[in-house]
Amino acid sequence: MSPETTEGAQTQPSPKGLRYKLGLWMFIIGNIITFSSPVVVSIFGLPATFVGLLVIVGEILIFGAIPVLGKKGFKELKGKFGQLLKLKFHHGAPLKPVSRFRHVVGLILVVFSLPVMQWSAAMLAIGAHKAASLDNPTPTVIGIPYESQVAVFMVLMIAGEVLTIIGFFTLGGLWWERFRKLFLWPDTVSGDQQG
Repeated sequence: MSPETTEGAQTQPSPKGLRYKLGLWMFIIGNIITFSSPVVVSIFGLPATFVGLLVIVGEILIFGAIPVLGKKGFKELKGKFGQLLKLKFHHGAPLKPVSRFRHVVGLILVVFSLPVMQWSAAMLAIGAHKAASLDNPTPTVIGIPYESQVAVFMVLMIAGEVLTIIGFFTLGGLWWERFRKLFLWPDTVSGDQQG
C-alpha cells in the first residue's frame, strides 16, 4: 500500500459503532430526564423528592457517557454541536492542549455547575415539599414565593446543564480522553503489565 493510500485511509472518519451510539443516547436521555423531571413529577403526582432523584439519574447518564464516547466520540459530538450552532471545528486537526486559564475555567464550570445550580434546584423542590402543610399548602422557601418557585427551579436546572456542557467544550478533547481513562483498568491504560 502506497503512503498516499495510507494517508487517505487515516483521514477518513471512522464508522460510528455501537459504543458511540450508546454514549450519544446516554447523553441525550440524561439531558431529557434532567430537563423533564419537574414536568414528569407533577404530571404523575409524585412527591417532590422524585425531582432530585431524577436529576441524579440524569446526571449519572450524562457523566457516564463521557468514558463511553471516548476521544473520537467527543470530537464527533463537538462537531454535531458545532454544525447545530453554525460554528466551525477542525475535525481533521489533532487535539491540542488548552491554556491553563481555559483549563481552570472549564473545571470550575463542570465541577460547580452540578452542586451549585442543580442541587440548589433540587433543594428548593425538596424544601417546598417539606414546608407544605394543610394550613400552608403554598409556602415561601428560602425567601422565594410559591408563584416564583417553578421559574427559579427551571432557571437553576437549565443553567446547570448549559454550564456543564460549556465546561466540557472549554476543557477540550484531551481532558475528555484523560477523564475516560479514569474508568479503564490500569493495565489497559499503561500496557506495562500483562495478565
